Amino acid sequence: MELIQDQPFTNETIGLDGFAFHRCAFEDCVLMIRSEGYHFEQCVFRNVRILIHPGVSVPALARRLASCRCEDTVCLWNPDGAVQAMA
Repeated sequence: MELIQDQPFTNETIGLDGFAFHRCAFEDCVLMIRSEGYHFEQCVFRNVRILIHPGVSVPALARRLASCRCEDTVCLWNPDGAVQAMA
C-alpha cells in the first residue's frame, strides 16, 4: 500500500484503493472506495462525498475514520459499483 502523508486535496475525485493516507486533508472531494485495500489515519474531511462499493464493509470504514475529523461528509452506498459524478 502506498503511503501519502501531510497532503491537501481540494475539488478532486480520488480512488482510494491501494493507498494509506496519514494526516491528509480532503475538502470538496469525491472519494471512491471499491475494496478493503485503503487506510486513513488522522485525516480531515470537509464537504466530502464517499462512494462505497457494495463489497466494502461499512463498519470497517467507520473504524478507519475513527481517528479522523469529518465535517459535512456523507458516505453513499454505490449499489451498482459504477463511478458516479457528484454535483
